[in-house]
Amino acid sequence: MEYARPSPAPERAGHGELLAFARDVVAARDGDRVLLAWIDHTRSGNGQLRTSLLRLDADGALVRARPDAPLADSLRSPSLAWDGRHGVLAWVVPPPPPPPRAVPGGPPAPRRIPGSSPPPVDETLGLRERSGGDIVVQRLDADGLPEGPARVVFHENSRLTRVAVALDERAAVLAWTGAVVTDDEVRETVRALRLGPDLAPTTPMALHAGLIGELGDVLTLTARPDRSFTLRASGRRVPIAPHEPPPPLFTDDASARVESPSRSLMPQQPLRELAGPPIACEPVGLYETTLAPGAPIAPMRRVAALSDRPTPALRAPDLTPRVHPPPGFDVPLVERPVAPPDPTAADPFAAPRARAADGAHLAVIDQGGRTLALRSGDRAAVLATSPLGFASVALLPGAPAIVLSREGVWSGPVRAWITDRPGAAPVALPPATVVPAAAPRVPVTQPYVYDETYARLWVRARTARAVFMRHENTAGALAARPEAPTDPRMPGILSQRARLRARWESVCGGLMTRASQLARRGAGAAVTQGAQSLCDMHPDLVLGAPINQAL
Repeated sequence: MEYARPSPAPERAGHGELLAFARDVVAARDGDRVLLAWIDHTRSGNGQLRTSLLRLDADGALVRARPDAPLADSLRSPSLAWDGRHGVLAWVVPPPPPPPRAVPGGPPAPRRIPGSSPPPVDETLGLRERSGGDIVVQRLDADGLPEGPARVVFHENSRLTRVAVALDERAAVLAWTGAVVTDDEVRETVRALRLGPDLAPTTPMALHAGLIGELGDVLTLTARPDRSFTLRASGRRVPIAPHEPPPPLFTDDASARVESPSRSLMPQQPLRELAGPPIACEPVGLYETTLAPGAPIAPMRRVAALSDRPTPALRAPDLTPRVHPPPGFDVPLVERPVAPPDPTAADPFAAPRARAADGAHLAVIDQGGRTLALRSGDRAAVLATSPLGFASVALLPGAPAIVLSREGVWSGPVRAWITDRPGAAPVALPPATVVPAAAPRVPVTQPYVYDETYARLWVRARTARAVFMRHENTAGALAARPEAPTDPRMPGILSQRARLRARWESVCGGLMTRASQLARRGAGAAVTQGAQSLCDMHPDLVLGAPINQAL
């Protein structure tokens, strides 16, 4: 694709002109200064987080006030909070690879200290990002430059997708979407964490927001005058209803009738899966809660209903002829436009695909994703249309208000739209933006191919690991107590721990076998690395030692 390469950095960008090529972009404003944090492409194809400080000049154009500053590689989900004096930037990095095993008789393997800077990651975010990640925070100064080292504040177990951050003077508040196990099912949830002035967590573990189900794209933190914060998230709540226990399994496995308190026998037959309890989700809605200083987080309550229509997805261009090009074949640098879908409503504000508001202005992307519109008071106007489709929109309040839009499917142009321009005609953006650059694009050599067996084993292994981790929180805490050797509950807890771990390892055996088969067929090392990150026991999970509650 044209945008899968290092981004240009124009010194000046007027109304609707190009600012950067980005995978994801977040912004904050202080008067006439705008701080951008965006994910750029490097020459090797990895994602790199960069910050740009822009200044609004007298002609209504954004001028770069300093050179762009790189912060980190191989990341996703950036979130920015900046007030012109200082700020906090949060993002997600994949979990580090497991440390090498110690040689018998040699020195112990080095271990990463919790809270230290994340290690460099060579590979891009592929299959391993489905197995969780680490939340990293970075202090920024008045110019948006890094101040001090980056700090890891939480290790999410699985499904870490979105992060939000807000400032509390020199302190900060974090919120993210993670995972929780209920009725042996992995479901999404919302967690929050307060950070001190040194960006260290003020509590040993995160606060649970009480929303369990399927989460959407909305996750925001808004400061209030009393130093509390409003946390909003979109999704579908899943009520946890009691259900009858599953019927007993009749098996001819002789080991199932053997009672051995000292050890656990491996089953002689393959695992049998039982249907779980019925899951009834509420309609899609917007949920809200309050984070007060020094108080536990209140359960999230439903405040508004959202449209239950499926979000129209932007179709990606066909990359089949670019997978294995013949010798001498020149890969085109133009992304083919996709025909827009049939409009369902003439008004782009009727059922917007995405929206951003600040009270006086409302910027929306229509349901088809091809039109960017702005409403100011009683006036409404279409800012631009794009055959590529708009992926996201952000509104920076102030005078004049600034609308930031990003086009494309995976990566695309970031443009700034200056509001309060009377008589401005809609801009028809081209199908593709070609900007000269010295760095060549990264060819696609190993396309992703969906494998049903690998996906099914992946879900089973992730569920088995989540069930083991839920039990490990109890077993590790009780095993660390001084009275653990004489506690009558420990034999049953340890036998249950052994059974859950054996189930996890049994499923991982099939997953690793399938990953090795796909790797030999040319799928690359990403499938093997993803299976290892899901199946390897974390080095901090040592029975009898204090457990890290972040795991």
